[in-house]
This record gives sequence, structure tokens and C-alpha cells, in this order.
Amino acid sequence: MSPPPSPRPDGLAPKGRTSKPDAFTVAVRPILLRPPQAAGALGMSEDSFNRLVRPFVKSLRRHRMKLYPVAELERWAAENVTAVLGDDD
Repeated sequence: MSPPPSPRPDGLAPKGRTSKPDAFTVAVRPILLRPPQAAGALGMSEDSFNRLVRPFVKSLRRHRMKLYPVAELERWAAENVTAVLGDDD
């Protein structure tokens, strides 16, 4: 049996091995999305997003970058699902 690999200077686990048993991973949920990701989150093309959603949601602009809050996209989806369901009644 070979000796355990020595720790890496960057503090990461050696390749092919897992980190400490007590280590855990935290999933980070984005709060702002770029247009392609916002369109994908709603299950539509970026062109459809630009026509159907973009005019009705708030966005954050920093220099040339435009970001859409996930909460705004969720609000838009909830309002539109309600409107569509309401039309069927």
C-alpha cells in the first residue's frame, strides 16, 4: 500500500481524492442573470425573451452589462401563468 499523498500547497485535495469528510458544498443561487441565462431560465429563446418579457421586467444596468433579477423573472412568470390560467376559466 502506498503512503497517502502529501497535501497540496494550494490547500486543495489531491487529484482523484475527495476533501475532508466534514467539508461541505454550498449551492449558490444567482440573483441576477444576463439575458441569455434569463431567457433560458424561462425556457425560451433570447429573441422571445426580448419581445415578450424584457419590456415588462426591471433590470440592472452597469456600464454595458444588463442584468435581470431572478425575483423579477419569477414575478413575471407568476403573473403570466395566472393570466393564462384565468383565460381558460
